[in-house]
This record gives sequence, C-alpha cells and structure tokens, in this order.
Amino acid sequence: MHRTPDSQKTLQRYLAAGTWTAVGCALAMRGAFHLMNTSGGKMSLLIAMAAGLLKGRFIIDRVARQILTRIRELGGNGPLLGFFSRRNWIMILSMILLGRLMRIFSVPPVFLWGVILAVGVALVFSSRLFWTAHLDAASLGRPT
Repeated sequence: MHRTPDSQKTLQRYLAAGTWTAVGCALAMRGAFHLMNTSGGKMSLLIAMAAGLLKGRFIIDRVARQILTRIRELGGNGPLLGFFSRRNWIMILSMILLGRLMRIFSVPPVFLWGVILAVGVALVFSSRLFWTAHLDAASLGRPT
C-alpha cells in the first residue's frame, strides 16, 4: 500500500505518541513498583513523580515540539521512523545505557527506581503534545 505524505505524517505522529506513551507507562510502572518496595518508598514515589513532571514540562516538552516540527518539515518524506533525528536516537541509546550502568554499578535502589519513574512520568506527560497535535489536525480535517 502506497502512503501519501499526509498519511505518513499522521502515522508518524501516532508512532511518536504511542512510543512515548507505551515506554513512559512501562518505565513509570516498573519504577513505581520497585520504589514502593524500598525504605521511604511512598515519599520517594512522590518526589520522583514531581521530578518527572518538572522534567517533562521543562525538558521533554521541548524535545517533543522539536519532533513535531521535524514531522511537519519532513512532509511525510523519509523513513517511517525518521521523526527521531540522529540526536534523538543517540539520546535514547544513552538513556538505555545509563539505566544499565546504574544497575551494573549497584546504584542505591531508591535512586535507580526514582530515576526510572521520573523518566517514565516525563515521557507520559510530554506524550500529550503528540496526541494533541494529532487530535487538533483531525478536528480540522487535515493531517498536518
């Protein structure tokens, strides 16, 4: 099936929104589950969630807006996962590596799971920008 540039942009927004939502939920649930099993878990949970909301609002929102701009500028041309720039892919791989290194070097569980929860909350919070962009375009009857 051949995709038009407009349908490609719609699909890319869906993929970006779905990826951020799914990965964010998985990280947040895993972090919350493990954090609740540490000493001071409830307070740590609240702190990590607040940190995640702040990170989402002031850091991750900016990245989401850059990705939405990239989707618009690509105009539906390029690879399906091309909405992530090379810099985004490097950041994603770095975050995965950082998570692995924190486990290898036995970072205190409250910190490890707090960071994982905060990143998950930030991703879910900022995924709203992708969903909103899609719904706004759909309500206007246009795919951009």
